[in-house]
Amino acid sequence: MRQTVGQALINAAVIGVRLKNRWLRPSVFFVRRVPFVWVVEVFSFLSMIYSIFLRTFDAICVVLKSGVVVIWGVLMRKLKLLTGVALVAALVLETQVGMSALAGQVTGTGTRIENDVFQSSKQWGRGLSVPQSGQITRVMGGTYGFQIVGPNDEIVGDFLFPEQAVGFALPAGDYTIRPLVCRIHRHHHVEVTVEY
Repeated sequence: MRQTVGQALINAAVIGVRLKNRWLRPSVFFVRRVPFVWVVEVFSFLSMIYSIFLRTFDAICVVLKSGVVVIWGVLMRKLKLLTGVALVAALVLETQVGMSALAGQVTGTGTRIENDVFQSSKQWGRGLSVPQSGQITRVMGGTYGFQIVGPNDEIVGDFLFPEQAVGFALPAGDYTIRPLVCRIHRHHHVEVTVEY
């Protein structure tokens, strides 16, 4: 009678339990079911596989550990090089920023809230004081448009889109930013930056 390895393992487990509890005489059981040599062979084979697995796993761990150490060392050497490059780049950028800092920039803001239920309107912001003539370099917000209002409430610039305002020239003076609101969205905030 031929048995598969799975059946032999199951029988070996049953044999171990029965021998431990002395339910059956070993000679009768081995003759009928599984020869004792097979049980020994199966268990020795399994223990060999297990020891190979442990050795392989230990070897993999050693290789990974040494690989991580090597990679860490390489990264540290590269990091020293990158730190030096970053320092030089920071010095170069600082000198360029320092030169551009001689040219000034100012930012003005404007916020407007309309409440149709109470028929109220609230508007506030930081004024835009340009000491010498300059041009608009950045607009944040401005989705629904905005106006730049001069000191005598004259409209200096009227923009429907924020892209229209970039590059617009402003003479020296004090200005306020008046955001426009749409029929649905009754709240709007705009920031305008001028370089001179």
